[in-house]
Amino acid sequence: MERKQPENPRIQRTHAMLLAALTELLHEKTFDEVRVKDICQRAGLHRSTFYAHFEDKTHLLLFGVQELMEELFSFQNSKNNAFYSRFQRSIYRTLKYFQRNKQVFVLLFSDPKNASARQLFQQEFTRLLKERLKDPHPELSARDTDLIARFFTGGLLSLVAQWLTETPDRPAREIAEEITPLIFQCIPPSPHLVSQKAQG
Repeated sequence: MERKQPENPRIQRTHAMLLAALTELLHEKTFDEVRVKDICQRAGLHRSTFYAHFEDKTHLLLFGVQELMEELFSFQNSKNNAFYSRFQRSIYRTLKYFQRNKQVFVLLFSDPKNASARQLFQQEFTRLLKERLKDPHPELSARDTDLIARFFTGGLLSLVAQWLTETPDRPAREIAEEITPLIFQCIPPSPHLVSQKAQG
């Protein structure tokens, strides 16, 4: 699925309303039980508005994964600080995203009834990560990129699930500081960003 770039604040607001509605509904029922009609009613929007932006509820869920991926890779757009620090802050913002939506992700990761949605979430996260790794790392084979993406995705989601269910009071910043050096061992920075780190 290609990412739909919002063309104006109104579209951004519509996307946010639909994602918020889906999030609220996942507090009450499983993903399989949620209908587009339910999402529209909760968001206060007409079904025609929904289908002007998304094909179905799965499309909306995958769009939410893309929003999360933007949080994770936002460090690439910043030029004010050293690469390592920017990356660590992006991990922190990603963890805060999960924390803000704690109830949804606990249900998504721990409830067996949400297995289909969890699988979709993980597959899309892995796919997007592979795409993000491909251009700045042409030296990596397709197999290497796939292995790194799967390893990182599985590790991150497992960590988040354990954190939110077992130690939810642990600060996100503390976890980001601990896992960033481990991530660097799995996902090599691009040559361009390495040079930025050296200059920083």
